[in-house]
Amino acid sequence: MGSHLRDLIESVNKNGPIYPGDMSPLSIELAYSYISKHAEDAICFDAGPGCDFDDVKVIDGLVRLPYGVCWIEVSGPSSTLVGCLYSACGTDVEPQDMGQIWAKINRQWEYLCTFTQFHGSSEIVVLPDWSPRLTEDALGDFINIFRSVLCVLNCRNIQKVKHDQPAKLQKSREKKGKKPLFSYWTLHVGEHASHGGETREGHASPRLHLRRGHFREYQPGKYCWVQACAVGRKENGMIHKDYSMGVTH
Repeated sequence: MGSHLRDLIESVNKNGPIYPGDMSPLSIELAYSYISKHAEDAICFDAGPGCDFDDVKVIDGLVRLPYGVCWIEVSGPSSTLVGCLYSACGTDVEPQDMGQIWAKINRQWEYLCTFTQFHGSSEIVVLPDWSPRLTEDALGDFINIFRSVLCVLNCRNIQKVKHDQPAKLQKSREKKGKKPLFSYWTLHVGEHASHGGETREGHASPRLHLRRGHFREYQPGKYCWVQACAVGRKENGMIHKDYSMGVTH
């Protein structure tokens, strides 16, 4: 999938924020200025299919940015892309992050919402003028997807793998007077231990299948991510299924 942040920046600069409904001038200015101020400084993450985070439990103490500005992107159904541009804000006494969510629907980027989250707390404040496409429940689901990615990012055993854009493509853009595409990172989990000549995946079952992962607190306040695992025996067949953190296939 990669990162489509450059595409979003160019779309907003060309067309302004696209919004399905009425939007106050103040909200339009906020959406535009937020992208203009923060997007170029973002560290980008491709977190894979957003639906894979549906059952990930958010741990408030892990919801924090690994960098001052982050773009986290997930894929949705029918080639939809959804991304959140996060930036650190607040004070040392009351640290918080601001997030702005955009979706690419039918080849067009649309503004969905802006929100703030407080460190170590489940408190979320959503600014007015969020997209009428979203019910309140759907809005909460989107925000929780990105909070879940931040939780996983802050687990000790998660490795970030960097992907640079092809040099030829970057040079071509430079010749056309365009800014370079962003490099991006994918998240990977450490190898499982082996068991009985097989990859150790839990208790036996008739077929291999993936089991959703979860957080494990191995010391007070310190977490690791226990990856989705396959159970059973390879000779009985295998059910292949992508999982949330872009593990190498």
